[in-house]
This record gives sequence, structure tokens and C-alpha cells, in this order.
Amino acid sequence: IDVVLNNSESPEFALNQFLGFFRSGKPDFNKWEINEKGKYQRKKFKIAAFSSNSGTGKKKNVYTFSIEPRDMLKISTVSHQKAKNIFEFERSTNKYYQRLLTGKRLKEIGEHLETYKTPFPNNILVSYRGNKKLRFEPDPIDETQNTGRRAGKLIFDGCPGTFHVIDGQHRLFGYMAVDDKKNGLRDNHRIIVTVFDDL
Repeated sequence: IDVVLNNSESPEFALNQFLGFFRSGKPDFNKWEINEKGKYQRKKFKIAAFSSNSGTGKKKNVYTFSIEPRDMLKISTVSHQKAKNIFEFERSTNKYYQRLLTGKRLKEIGEHLETYKTPFPNNILVSYRGNKKLRFEPDPIDETQNTGRRAGKLIFDGCPGTFHVIDGQHRLFGYMAVDDKKNGLRDNHRIIVTVFDDL
């Protein structure tokens, strides 16, 4: 964690990585709602998405959706090349995806977002690392629409480390370098995410 903090110069990012390691599988970020009995309960994430096929056997194991940066930041972490030197975490792999996030790059991305007020148009690629299977509920068939992948709802628990970033860590975590005000860029922007399941 010290290595992550020193390189990123971001206490928020270091905390994010810490929670991704040590709170994995805990639905800390599921939203609170009042149920029909008037009691508070945790609600899973339920996001409009499209399913795709990929890999051996062309299984339906790829999902694409858009989400506000604030929510995606909470539930994403990065498998760094130096992770093996930081902590031997469960399901560790010899193939660490990303270089360590640097404070300089983080600041540059944050300044770009603040200046141009527009999100990056390309997808952030992530690997699903949740403890429970992703659930996809297809929407009813609409015969008036052109053919294409069927839309639906992707359902999962909002746990730290739910998604590990394969490509796009700077585009995502660059939002940690913008002003964290209510209804700011973290809330108003939408980022496009493609999730690979069963990698």
C-alpha cells in the first residue's frame, strides 16, 4: 500500500486499493433502500447493459454498460505488475495487468477532465472478480427495434474490488483528481465499461 501511495500520490487511490484487497466480497457499496415493510435493506447494483459472446464456445460472458464514475471508482481496483511485491492476495496471478498509477499522470488526466468537461469515449475494460455469479436479466423482446444484441439488466453486489481494471486505469482513476463536489464530474459524467466474466 505504501508503494501505491508513493507512486500515485493519492490517498484516495491507496485506500481504494487497500479496500479492494481486504474488503473483497463485502457488499459495502450496495445502495440502501426502504423495502415494503418500511425497513432499510441493501440493494444490489442493477444496470442497463448489453451481453456479448466471447472466447471458447462463444459464451455470453461479456457485458457493456455505462455508469457514473463515482460508483465505478468505489467498486474497481487494479492488478498492478508490482502487486506480488505488495501483498500475496487470494487468486493472485503471474500476469499483473497494469503499471503502477503515477501521481503525475493522475494529475494530467484530472486537469484534462476539468478543462474539457467531457468523458473519454472509449471503453474501460475490466475483469469481474465478484464472489457471486453476475446475473443478467434480458429485457422483453421489442419487435419494433432493429436486430442486435438484446439489452437487459446486469445485477451484482457493489463490493470493493468487484472489477479489476485491465485497460483504462488512468481514464477511470483520473476522476480521483477532479473536484469531488456533489453533482460534479464524478456524478454527471458516464463512462463506458466492458466487463469480461470467467477470464
